[in-house]
Amino acid sequence: MLRLDADGNWHPAGILPGSVLLRRVGWIRWHDETGRQYAELLRGRCRESDNWRRLQVIWRHIGAMS
Repeated sequence: MLRLDADGNWHPAGILPGSVLLRRVGWIRWHDETGRQYAELLRGRCRESDNWRRLQVIWRHIGAMS
C-alpha cells in the first residue's frame, strides 16, 4: 500500500489488524515506513461515492486473501 503526503509524494504504508470497513463507516489502522502507527475514521456512501464503492470492493478482496 502507498500513502500520499501533503507535498504529493508517495510513501510505503501498510494496513494493521483491527481495521474494519462497514457499509457507511470504517476504522482503518495503518503504519508508515518508519513503523509509526495511525488510525483513520472514514465514512461514505456507496450510492453517492464511486471512491467509497471502490474501497469497499478492494476491502473485500483483501479479506478474501487473508
